[in-house]
Order: sequence, then C-alpha cells, then structure tokens
Amino acid sequence: MVEAGVPGFDISNWFAYFVPAATPSDVIGKLSAEINRALEQQDVKEKLASVGAEAMGTSPEGLAKLMRTESAKFADLIRISGAKLD
Repeated sequence: MVEAGVPGFDISNWFAYFVPAATPSDVIGKLSAEINRALEQQDVKEKLASVGAEAMGTSPEGLAKLMRTESAKFADLIRISGAKLD
C-alpha cells in the first residue's frame, strides 16, 4: 500500500460468524463462547496455521469495534482512491 501512495495502511483478512438481528443475547453469548473455545483447540490452531491463518477469537463487542474500525479505514481508502460505482 505504501507503493500505492497510502503509507501506514495495514490490510488483513478476517472472518466472523453473524446471526440474525433478533437473536437473543443469551444465544449470542453461548455461540461466542463456544466459537472462542473451539479456536483455542490445538488441532484447530494447527489447521488454521497450515493455511496461513491465525485464530483470534473475540466478543460480540470486540467484533463490532473491529467492524467500525475496518469500515472507517476502507471508507478513507475509497475516498483517497477516487473510486466510483458505475
């Protein structure tokens, strides 16, 4: 990105699980806890590492924060690039 004129820009892939907006918070909490527990399993870590990925579980609040940060970052990139939808 530095060569493209965007110094200090860090880009990485991430994946998340989403549920319908009306999902009860206790269900979301249980899903989050179980996903994070699975991501701590050695075989899961090894499988992800074998494809160049790293398991990094978070909370629903942590995911919301990441999404806000990423959205702002890419909005700036789109603005700077001058890209337009046709």
